[in-house]
Amino acid sequence: MAGPVILGARVLFVDDEEAIRRLFETFLSTEGFDVRGASTLAESQDLVKTKWPEVVIVDKNLPDGSGLELLQTCREHHPNVEVIVLTGYPTLESAIDALRLGAFDYIIKPVLDLDLVSQKVRRALERRHLRAQSRELAGQLADALDKLETSLKDATEALGSEEVEAAKEHVDSAMRATRKARNIQSSLRSDKNQ
Repeated sequence: MAGPVILGARVLFVDDEEAIRRLFETFLSTEGFDVRGASTLAESQDLVKTKWPEVVIVDKNLPDGSGLELLQTCREHHPNVEVIVLTGYPTLESAIDALRLGAFDYIIKPVLDLDLVSQKVRRALERRHLRAQSRELAGQLADALDKLETSLKDATEALGSEEVEAAKEHVDSAMRATRKARNIQSSLRSDKNQ
């Protein structure tokens, strides 16, 4: 993936075990990320509100709550933030819950391969970037469709009654194409919410 998307990307690492937190802060910093650490749910929620990280890696079990609460906060207030959930107590139910709430990924501790975490952060940033591009393109498509509809209506109104019948098939065809494009736009918007 391209360097500009990654270099200096803001990552929040949340784990109550200081040795693990420091290890990942140091490692991810050497990978080029701007990393902040937190040890509690409350501290991490404050950082999410002020720093707006691009990726959050959070332990599911924190001393003052669940990392899934931070995931929910991110989804509600900053849906563009990608969240990776860590846990030392994995269950199928907790993995499903995390993914259903919108987690990008789920990692089981102990993490023996630090490069795996770096790869997951990079993929999360890539997905974030692609979603932003998708939203931008959907907006451009909406603008173009609005202009097309306005032009078609104006052209139809400007034609005389005899010309209207001759042009009706062309207008109907263009309107069908417009509706198809709107359906594509809706699909793009729903993809960004997933």
